[in-house]
Amino acid sequence: MIRSFVLPCLLLPLIAFPANGGADPYQLLVTGGAGYNAYIAETPPYTSNSGGFSGTVRFMWKPEHRLSVGLETGYLYMYSVEATNVGTDFGSTDLFGARSAIPISIVFTMDVIDRLQVTAGAGEFVVMGTTESFGNETRSSSLSTGFLGAVSYLVPVSPTLEVGGEAKWYTAAKFEDAGVSFQLMMRWKALEW
Repeated sequence: MIRSFVLPCLLLPLIAFPANGGADPYQLLVTGGAGYNAYIAETPPYTSNSGGFSGTVRFMWKPEHRLSVGLETGYLYMYSVEATNVGTDFGSTDLFGARSAIPISIVFTMDVIDRLQVTAGAGEFVVMGTTESFGNETRSSSLSTGFLGAVSYLVPVSPTLEVGGEAKWYTAAKFEDAGVSFQLMMRWKALEW
C-alpha cells in the first residue's frame, strides 16, 4: 500500500513544472522493443530454461512537461520445466511445463537527461501456464497485479525515429514471478501538434 503512494508523491513536482517553459509540442510516441528476458525468481524443480523472448510495445502521450503517460503491453517468456520418467502415484510420465505473461500496465516515463529515460508502471499481468503430462496438455491463465521499472537510452536517427536499448525489471505479485529483460528499442514519433 505504501508503494502506491510513494511514486506519485515523488513525481508530482515534476508534473507541475514544464521541461522548458512549455515550448515543446505535444507528441504521441510509439515504442517497440524485442530482446531477452531472464527469470530471476525461484524456479521450480526440473527447470530447463529460465528465460527467453520478450517483446513490448508502449504508447505514450508526451505533453510539454517532463513526465509522459501511456500504456504498455507485450509478451514475456518466463521459464520452462522438462523431465522424463517422473514418478507419481499414477505411474511414470514425461513432464513439460512453461510459464509466460502478457503485461498490461499504465506507465510513466521521464526524460532524466538528453537521450536517457526512466519508466515506471503498474497494472495487470495475464500469467499463462502450459503443462503436459501423461499425454495430456493443460493450459491455464490468471490475473496478477504487476509492477515494472526500466531505464532506456535512445539515439535519434531521423526527426521521427530513435533507436537504442532498454533494461527492464518486472514482477507479477500473485506468483512472485520476477525478471529482468534487455531489449533493443525503437521509438517513433507518430504524431505531433
